[in-house]
Amino acid sequence: MKTRAQEPQGGFADDRGMTEVNLVCDDGSLLRSAHDLTGTIGEMKSCPLGYNAARSDDTGANCLQLWCLSDETWHQSECSEWGYYSVQSCDSNEVICGLRTRLDNQTPNKQSGINDIHITCCSGYP
Repeated sequence: MKTRAQEPQGGFADDRGMTEVNLVCDDGSLLRSAHDLTGTIGEMKSCPLGYNAARSDDTGANCLQLWCLSDETWHQSECSEWGYYSVQSCDSNEVICGLRTRLDNQTPNKQSGINDIHITCCSGYP
């Protein structure tokens, strides 16, 4: 996985949080969220063996953690200081095969970045 996030802007500036999510599949194909180019793209985080794992201003998503079955470890994107986690998961015999996001980057002074992430699961874990 690789994410893009905007650093806190300070003062009365509009903060967005996460603005892009990328998941790299086993075959090298990319699942990419709705996105804009605001913020800094983080480094690629991946699982061993090729199995990749997800105030005064409102922000959307601020961090993504994915559980890797191959090394039984949480892998985490670069994260901001805000927010809490919600959980989505695939069954034990499934893998993530789809990604749908909602990106708020249109309303001046009220942009919140990615504020919805939904995964689709497909059978296929060996």
